[in-house]
Amino acid sequence: MLDDFADMADLKGTKPIMLYFYLPEEDADVADKNIANQVRRCKLMDKLLEEEIIRRASVLFHCFKCNINDVSDKLKKKYKLKIVPKVLFFDVRGKKVWRLTNTKAKPKGVAKKMVQIAAACKRLLKKMKK
Repeated sequence: MLDDFADMADLKGTKPIMLYFYLPEEDADVADKNIANQVRRCKLMDKLLEEEIIRRASVLFHCFKCNINDVSDKLKKKYKLKIVPKVLFFDVRGKKVWRLTNTKAKPKGVAKKMVQIAAACKRLLKKMKK
């Protein structure tokens, strides 16, 4: 996975990665209800990710935000990015370990899962160094 995105190639073996795919508001086509709905849901995901408890947990990750329009069709297919918002979490090896699509998720639950991922990655890094 890390090789699929240029900015992430050097991050392997450091911290887990949180990669947020979104559709910007300026791309909303009110005539296309599907696109308009995805933009609306992205605004909700933005609000969720801005919750204090999630922002505190995010320091454990390398965090990236990616406009879905900038992603190749090949990568969209590979990571099943038909609909946004989607937040993918990868471990220190670049393996996808969780995805968040529910904009109504409880911030405390999301933060708890993020801390669990980071802790597992810390253990994994120790094993990798042996």
